[in-house]
Amino acid sequence: MWNYKPSETPNRSERENRLPRRRGGVTLTTGGCALLLIINLIILGVLAWPLIQLRLSQIPPNVVNTQETAEATQTSIPPTLTATSTATSTATSIPQDPTATLQETETTFNEVLFASVYDNGYAHIYAFQPPLQTIGHLPRNQWDDIHPALSPQGTKLAFASNREGKWDLYLLDLTSGSTSRLTNTPHYIGNPTWSPDGLWIACEAYLENNLEIWILNSNGEGDPIQLTFNPSADFAPAWSPSGRQIAFVSNRDGQMDVWLADLDTGGEGGYLNLSHTPLGQESHPTWPPDGRYLAWSQQADGVQQIVIWDSQNPDQKPRLLGSGTWPAWSPDGQTILTSVTMPNQHFLSGYSSSSGDLSIPAVPLTGNLEGLTWGAVDPSATFLHSLTLNIETTATPLWIPALTHAPDLPPGRLRAVPLLDVQAPYPLMNDRVDEAFIALRSTLAAQVGWDYLSTLENAYVPFTSPLPPGMGNDWLYTGRAFAVNPLALDAGWLVVGREDFGTQTYWRLYLRTRLQDGSQGRPLTALPWNFNARYSGDLDAYEAGGALSTEIPSGYWVDITTLARAYDWERLPALPNWHSFYPGARFNEFVLRDGLDWNTAMQELLPPEVLITPTPIPSFTPSPTP
Repeated sequence: MWNYKPSETPNRSERENRLPRRRGGVTLTTGGCALLLIINLIILGVLAWPLIQLRLSQIPPNVVNTQETAEATQTSIPPTLTATSTATSTATSIPQDPTATLQETETTFNEVLFASVYDNGYAHIYAFQPPLQTIGHLPRNQWDDIHPALSPQGTKLAFASNREGKWDLYLLDLTSGSTSRLTNTPHYIGNPTWSPDGLWIACEAYLENNLEIWILNSNGEGDPIQLTFNPSADFAPAWSPSGRQIAFVSNRDGQMDVWLADLDTGGEGGYLNLSHTPLGQESHPTWPPDGRYLAWSQQADGVQQIVIWDSQNPDQKPRLLGSGTWPAWSPDGQTILTSVTMPNQHFLSGYSSSSGDLSIPAVPLTGNLEGLTWGAVDPSATFLHSLTLNIETTATPLWIPALTHAPDLPPGRLRAVPLLDVQAPYPLMNDRVDEAFIALRSTLAAQVGWDYLSTLENAYVPFTSPLPPGMGNDWLYTGRAFAVNPLALDAGWLVVGREDFGTQTYWRLYLRTRLQDGSQGRPLTALPWNFNARYSGDLDAYEAGGALSTEIPSGYWVDITTLARAYDWERLPALPNWHSFYPGARFNEFVLRDGLDWNTAMQELLPPEVLITPTPIPSFTPSPTP
C-alpha cells in the first residue's frame, strides 16, 4: 500500500522511485503474497455468492430458523393471514363461475366480499376474495340468509335469516365461526347496518303493517330505538362513517327516493330528500369509508344505474356511474362492486368510482343478489379458511325430467302429458318440462300457504286454437310455457312490478301469502304497476298503459319470478303494443326454453310439415266467397 496523504500528490519521478523495479522476473515480498491471497479470496467470494443464494432458496421454509424469522413470527399476525403475492395475482384472473371450487393454497384474507345469492331455491351467503375469487359459503340449508353487513372492525358479519321460522338478525363471529341470534320477534327484520364504532346496528323492521328504521345495541341488550315515524315505508338504512347520519329509502313523497336522517336534529327538519326522482325508483344506498360520497341504485327511463352523490356539493345532481342494482364500495373507496341485472340473468361487476370505467368484468351469478358488503377483515378471522371446505361442486337439482315411453311416436318426438289436479283450458304440458312445473307448484304452495298454480289461464295450447293478435308464435303452443291466473291481480292477492331493460318491458310477480304473521314471505319494498290506472281518466296513464302505484301494498309476499327462475322458468317481455293492448303485456307467462328456439321446440310435439303449411283457422264471420 502507498502511504500518502491525498493532498500530497507526488510527481512522476517520485512515484517511479517508490515503485519496485522488475529486473529479469517477478519479485514478490511476503506482504505482496498476502495481498495477492486476499484479492483471490475476494474474487472467489463474489463468484460463489449467487450459487450460495440459489442453494438457500431450495431449502424448505420450515428448515430455516434464523433469529430474524423467529422475531417476525412473534410480532406479526399468523403467516396464513398475512398479505402475500397471492392476493395480487388473483386480481388479474377472474373465474367464469363465482361458485367454482378453489384449490387449497395458503390464501390470505385482507379484504372480503360477502354476497347473498339466490341459489338452488334459497338465498345463501358466499364469501369472495377481491376481485371475485370464491372463498366459500356459509352452511346452506332450506332457509334464506340475506343482507350481509360486515362490522367496521372486520370481526363480525350481521345478516337477516328465516332459519328459525321468522325473520331475525344474526351475528356470525368470523374468528370462532359461531352464529348467535341478535333479535327474536314475530315480525320481519332485515337490512342491518353498523355504526362506525360497532356498538349499534340500524335495521328495517315491519311493524303495524309498515316498514320503519330502528336502532338496537349490537350486543342485544337494552330496548331498540325507533328512528322514523312516517306512515310511508322507510327501509334500507346505511349508517354514515361520520356516525351522525343514516341514509335510507322512503316513498314519503310519493316516489321511491333516498333520504338522509340527521341524528343530531329532531323532528321533520332532520330528514332531507337527496334524489328527487319523480319518474324513477331508488334503492340500496351505501357509503364509502371516508363518508364523502353516497351511492345508490336508480331505475329510470328503462335503465338501472348506479349514481353517486357528493356530500361536499349537495346541490349538484348525482353523477351517473354505470349499470347496476346493488352497489358496494371497496375499502379504499376506489371501486364500486354492483349487480348487473338482465331480464333472466344476473352478474357481478365493478366500476372505478372516479371515472366509471369497468374495473371488474361481469361474472355470472346463479340468481338474484340479496345483499352485498365489502370490507377489511380482522387478521384473527380464521373462520374464513374453513369455508373453503364447505364448497359443493354440484348442487342437488330441484327437478329431474322423466320422459314417458311412447313407442307410437317417431324417434325424438314427445307428447303433451296431462297435469294432474290442474284447471286450465288444456291441462297439458310438454313431457320434458312437466316435472319442472310440478316441482315449482309444490314449492310455491309451501311458501305461500295455498296452491296458486292449481288454476292456470293457459298451459299447452293446440296449434289450431287461436291466441290474441300478435301471439301467433307464442310459447304456449310448444307446451313449454304456462300462464298464471290473472284474476288474483284484481282480488289483491297478486301484484306486478314493472322492470324495463332498454326498450323492452318485463314484469316481476309477487303473490300474497296465506299466513301474515311473518312466517311466510317478506314485505314489499317496490312500488307495483297499476294497469287499471289507464281507465282512471288520466291521459298520461292511458298512454303509458297504467302508472306506478303511490303506495306499497301491505303484508307479506313471495317473489314468484325469482322462485320460478330457480326451476328454469323464464319470464317473457311484453309485446310492443302492450300500452294499448292489455293481453300484450304477457305479465303472467313463463317459459322453459332449454336453449331451444320456437321452431325447434314446436317440432318436439309436431311434425315440421305443420309449421310449413299451418292448418287454416276457420273464420266465424260469413264471407261472400271461400
